[in-house]
Amino acid sequence: MAIQRLDNYIRSCGLASHRQAKALVAAGRVSVNGVVIYDSSFRCDSGCDIRVDGKAVAARERVCLMLNKSTGCISATCSDRHKTVLDLLGSPYREACLFPVGRLDMDSEGLLLITNDGELCRSIISPESKIVKEYFIETDRPFPECAERMFSEGIV
Repeated sequence: MAIQRLDNYIRSCGLASHRQAKALVAAGRVSVNGVVIYDSSFRCDSGCDIRVDGKAVAARERVCLMLNKSTGCISATCSDRHKTVLDLLGSPYREACLFPVGRLDMDSEGLLLITNDGELCRSIISPESKIVKEYFIETDRPFPECAERMFSEGIV
C-alpha cells in the first residue's frame, strides 16, 4: 500500500481533478478514518477509510493500453469535430477515465499509450525523464537533404 498525498488519492479514485480534489479537502468534505482533513498534503494509503461527503472512495485500478493509432483520429479525450483515440476503445475502457500519453497528430499513425495513471504519464512525457522518443517519417515527395540533416541532429 503506497503512501500518497490525500489530493492525489482522491484524483486516483476518479472523483475529481487535482485542483478539484484540493478544493474538496479545503472545504472539509473529506475524512480519513473518521477525522475531517483540511490539508490536501495529508499522507494516506488505500488501507485508510477515506470518505468524500460521507461516501467511501477507493482508488481505481491502473490501466495502461498500447494503441496503434491510425490516421484520421486525434490524440484527445473528446472532440465534437473529430474521432478521438478513446472512440476506438471498447466498453470496459470507456468508464476508466483514460487519456493519451503524448500526442500524434491526425495525419500520423503509430504507437500511443492510453492510461489513467497520471504518474506514468508524467514520467514519460516530462523532459526531466530524458526518455528518447523516435519518429519515422514517410513522405509522398522527395525529402530535402537539409531537412534530413536537421531531423537526424534533432529538432527542439
